[in-house]
Amino acid sequence: MPTVIVTGLPGVGKTTVLEALKGISERSGLAISVVNFGTVMSEILRKRGMALDRDDIRRQDMALQREVQEEAAREISGR
Repeated sequence: MPTVIVTGLPGVGKTTVLEALKGISERSGLAISVVNFGTVMSEILRKRGMALDRDDIRRQDMALQREVQEEAAREISGR
């Protein structure tokens, strides 16, 4: 399955559009998986005992953010 990465400023509608596309694809029999990078980062931190939402993550030390971003990228690429 090809990978398409969608980026943009918070609040512009990326997730809304992708979730609508996912719904259309399910009705048409196409397989689409929507993975939100920020959600994966939150899940990683939750496993570490740090219950932070995406807004909280932005306020953390840059080294931690980078570390979790790299781990999230590895996890997503393995799906």
